[in-house]
Amino acid sequence: MKTNKNKILVLTDFNRMASATLNNTLGIAKKMDANVEMFHVKSPLEVIQTENPLLAKRSLNRAHINTQKSFEDLISSVDLGAISVRYSYSVGRLKKEIKKKLEEDQPDMVVLGKRLKNPLKLYRDGFTNFIIKSTNCPVMIASSQYDDATQSNLVPAFYNDSVSIFSNFRILGKLKEGYDTVREYKIVSKTDKTINETDYEDKKRIQFVFERSDNAINTLSSYLTKNNINLFFVQWENQLNRDLRILIDKVEVPVLIAGKHRAPITFE
Repeated sequence: MKTNKNKILVLTDFNRMASATLNNTLGIAKKMDANVEMFHVKSPLEVIQTENPLLAKRSLNRAHINTQKSFEDLISSVDLGAISVRYSYSVGRLKKEIKKKLEEDQPDMVVLGKRLKNPLKLYRDGFTNFIIKSTNCPVMIASSQYDDATQSNLVPAFYNDSVSIFSNFRILGKLKEGYDTVREYKIVSKTDKTINETDYEDKKRIQFVFERSDNAINTLSSYLTKNNINLFFVQWENQLNRDLRILIDKVEVPVLIAGKHRAPITFE
């Protein structure tokens, strides 16, 4: 049963970016008045490597103790402030267990760590796509770095026309109070130079336009850093397209993704 308190679910594999991912999440949670839960999935082969019932039970107990310690170590590495952080884990197939968790908990936001450039990484190609398809809430790809400025000063930017869809999410309502300028970063073709210069609602509107090229997203990413953007909103349509894949890899700030056709719009 859902409560009035917003809930953010963080999927973690305790990699070297886990602390930065949790810090990114706490910065957003403070602004959204949200509780945080971390969730981890262990493979059965990782836990039980014997058919002997007694040894299998010992393996399960050992896995439970080790996983609990990993959670506690991660939590102790950050400053929680007044945010409530819980944790849980399950043993089973990765996607099956995560989908079950999403269906049971119905979080208001899901957070993933930035993908490691490693063949053994948890978030394989297609995993982000799977998460977006499996939930109706926004999905945040945390930054691999942590900037405490996000805790006190929100400087968001929106990719192409994503501002319209994000303005309708209930959980993001409080974020709208934290900034006075809508910054839009657009990548357009040579023939598409029509830019809307009107203000958005009661906020000033600034648009940065880049001509589509092989280097456009690299340039956009550089501008985000130069302009101290600390949350980048992207609208996802139909599939995880090439632009979004590159954005996730290249952009060094948290990326918040929502799908227009997937997300139930809840007005405040």
